[in-house]
Amino acid sequence: PAVVSAGRDGGEPTQVNIGYSQPPDGCAVEVYLDGVFVKVSDLPPTGETVFDIVPGVVVDGLAHTIRVLFVDGDGNQTRFGPIAHFT
Repeated sequence: PAVVSAGRDGGEPTQVNIGYSQPPDGCAVEVYLDGVFVKVSDLPPTGETVFDIVPGVVVDGLAHTIRVLFVDGDGNQTRFGPIAHFT
């Protein structure tokens, strides 16, 4: 993805709100927290951006990362996105 953003939800601190560029047609979206796969995102875009959440992220004052990868139907990672940082 060209853009990835992440930040804690003000009303629910253990929830991380993420946004990323719309994936190419036919691609799944894998979300990684601190380099570990956490979910497949399948939400529709709002305009050219997709908004999703990662629940249950411990509030520990440490820096964390979110990375979003696009994966085609054959399981190949098609794009390596930037990494978003949050605490």
